[in-house]
Amino acid sequence: MGETTQEVGRDSVFTSDERRNIVRSFVGAYLRGSVQTDIWTNPEAVVLSTSQPMSAEQRATAKNYFLKLVSIVCGTKQVTADELKASIDNMFSLIVSLRSGGFIQGEFLQSPDLENRLSALQERVASMEKLLEDLQHIWKIRGPQP
Repeated sequence: MGETTQEVGRDSVFTSDERRNIVRSFVGAYLRGSVQTDIWTNPEAVVLSTSQPMSAEQRATAKNYFLKLVSIVCGTKQVTADELKASIDNMFSLIVSLRSGGFIQGEFLQSPDLENRLSALQERVASMEKLLEDLQHIWKIRGPQP
């Protein structure tokens, strides 16, 4: 009672940044064609609240909603920061629902360890580039050595 959004979500499995990264991975894979969703064409899709098959109109509405969220999170549709955050959260919920229903084919998640290792590698490369620039600068100052 009286809990803020931060208090309610503080014990969730994924942080806000992790959910954002999952959405980013999914949308990137969707745009590349590595991930497909077939709920729009699958006659076995049902409305969860009624357990009744989705009508063609409901599937079309769901697809339009999905594409609207993709447009927003990609930045092709101008929205406020709050609308963007809400769209990312809604897209994450949709991804969870589609995956649990078996309506997503393909992989879009990378291992968190892989992401951490890649980030560390990028930092090391940046550091080496800086050292190389410093070395080149020293060589320019000293000039050629006999």
